[in-house]
Amino acid sequence: MRLFRFLILIFSLLIGVIASSAENAPLLKKKVYDYGKKPVQNLVKTRNRITDGVKRFSSGIDSFFAAERSEAESNKSHIKLRVQSIFEQYEKADLDLKITGRLSLPRTEERLQLIVESEDENNIDSGDAQVNNPNEDAEENTTSAGLRYFLDNNDRNFKWNIDGGIRIDSGVDPFIGTRFRKSYFHDAWEFRFVETVEWVDSTGVSAKSEYIMDRPFAGRFLFRQYNGARWREINDTITMYHSYNIIHQFKKKQAISYQIGMQGLNRPALFAETYYASVSFRALIYKNWLYMTLQPGYIYRKEDQFRQRRQLLLLFDVFFGDP
Repeated sequence: MRLFRFLILIFSLLIGVIASSAENAPLLKKKVYDYGKKPVQNLVKTRNRITDGVKRFSSGIDSFFAAERSEAESNKSHIKLRVQSIFEQYEKADLDLKITGRLSLPRTEERLQLIVESEDENNIDSGDAQVNNPNEDAEENTTSAGLRYFLDNNDRNFKWNIDGGIRIDSGVDPFIGTRFRKSYFHDAWEFRFVETVEWVDSTGVSAKSEYIMDRPFAGRFLFRQYNGARWREINDTITMYHSYNIIHQFKKKQAISYQIGMQGLNRPALFAETYYASVSFRALIYKNWLYMTLQPGYIYRKEDQFRQRRQLLLLFDVFFGDP
C-alpha cells in the first residue's frame, strides 16, 4: 500500500502542475487576433481552435489505444482480432481471444452497421478509463451479433446509437441497448458524459454512467480523470470506478499511459474492492494494422486483504480494414 500512496502523491503533484500550467501545447497554440477590430468573431475563432485541438488529441489517443469510445462511435468497417495474456503472481497465465467486426451497410450513409463481437465483463466495464482494467477475474466470454444504428444529428459533440441483436453464452439471448455521449469544452478541458442502457433477456436491465475529464498539456501529454458507475438489475448492485491517467504520445506510433485507480461496490455496504496501478506501453509495430500493448502493474484486492500482486498484460491487436 505504500507504493500506492506514493503513486497517489505523484499524481496529485502532476494534477497541480496541469491545473496551473499555461496552455503551451503545440496542438492548442492560439493565433493572435486583433481584438480591437472584431472582438466577438476573433473570440469565437480562438475558442473553436482550442476546442478542435482538444477534441482531435483526445479522440486520437482513444483511437490509438483502441478504447471503448472509438469502438462504440466509429462508423468505419473493420475486423479486429485481439489476443491477450495476463500473467499474475500466484496465478496461472490466462490467454484470451476476442474478435470484433463492424460492417457499414451500403446505402445507409454509414449510419447502419452489422456488428459481431466477443466480450467479457472486464471489457464492458473498462470503458474509457484505460487500455485494460484488471480489476476482477476474467469471466466467460459471450458473443454478440446484431445491428447498430447511428442517429443523425448536426451536433459534432453529441453521439447517439441504438443496438439490437442476439447474445450467445450458455444460450441465445436477445438484447437491445442505446448509448449516447455528450461533450462540453471549457478552455483546454473536455468534459464528457456517457450513458449506456441495455436490456438482455436473461439478466434484465443494466445501466452505466460515465464522466470523463480530459486535458492536453505540455505538448504531447493528456491528463484524464475517469468516473463510472454501473447498475445491474439481476443482483441490484452498483459497481463504481475511479481512475487517473497521464498519457504521453511521444511518437506518432508509440504512447505510454500511467494509471492509478480503484473499483468499489455498494453491497452489502459501500466498500473499495480493488486498487491498481499500472503503466501501459502501446506501439504500432507493423505497417498500419498490428499493435502491441505491454502493461505491467500492481493490483490490490480486498479478498486478498489488499496484499500486493504483480501483474503483466501482453496484448496484440490485428486490424483488417480501417483501424
